[in-house]
Parts: sequence; C-alpha cells; structure tokens
Amino acid sequence: MSFSSETKKALCASFIKKDCCARALLFGLLRFSGMPLADGVNRLHSKQGDVLHLADLLLERCLGIHAALLNGCKKTDGTEGAICLSLAAADAVKIRRFCDGQAPEKQGDMGRRTFAREACSSCKAHFLRGVFLSCGTVIDPEKDYHLEFMVP
Repeated sequence: MSFSSETKKALCASFIKKDCCARALLFGLLRFSGMPLADGVNRLHSKQGDVLHLADLLLERCLGIHAALLNGCKKTDGTEGAICLSLAAADAVKIRRFCDGQAPEKQGDMGRRTFAREACSSCKAHFLRGVFLSCGTVIDPEKDYHLEFMVP
C-alpha cells in the first residue's frame, strides 16, 4: 500500500464531531471529485473503499442520501474503476444543489447558504481533507516532499 493510500485510510478513520465540519468535508470531497458537475452522472468513483465508505456515511448524515456500493464500475470516460457509490437521480440533483450552496429542499437564492456563515474554526481543515481524499496524492516525506491535487 502506498503512503498516499495509508494517509487517506487514516483520514477516513478519523471521527468528525461537528455537523458543520461533516458538511465541509463532504463539500470538499464531492465538489472536487467532478461528480456533481456533469448532468446525468449518478456515481462517485474511487480506487479506495475507505473514501467511498466515508462518503456514504457523510451523504447519509448530511443529506439523508442512501447510496449503493458497487464493484467493477465504469467511469464516465469508459475506463474501469474499482468501486463506486451509485445514487438515485433525485439524489444526484440533491448533491448538485448541496455543492452549489443551496439548501436541499429549496431552489434559487432563497435557499442559498454559504459554508462561511455556519463554519467553525475546524471547517477549513475538514474541507481540505475532503479535497485531498477526492483528488489528492502525497509522497512519503522520507523520500521527498510533494503534495499534489488533480482537480477535475
């Protein structure tokens, strides 16, 4: 297992106490996965089961969404992905609204909310944790210092 995989596994195992921090982590994870940007996309892919398990827990905790874990999924580009979370079409719409900063039950500016208004001092770190889990990699510090984000 690579250093980056071990780091992600450790980050997934860490419990999140506050709801605002859970939403910040979910926001970073979803927004930088590329998933909510495309219409008709209702799967979240990852090579790591720990990341998808955390995403599943956060989706249920923050949005009340229940996803199905599938093996051998194909990504939107046609390549094989190890595993994915499959979502109902209505849930994909709810996720898009969440990532756009709208309350799940409302549309338009009246439902607009910003994470800054509800964020605590730890939310920024949880947001970056989510971004790293979705599109980040890190090299073992004993070899070299290198942190990389492959943003979709």
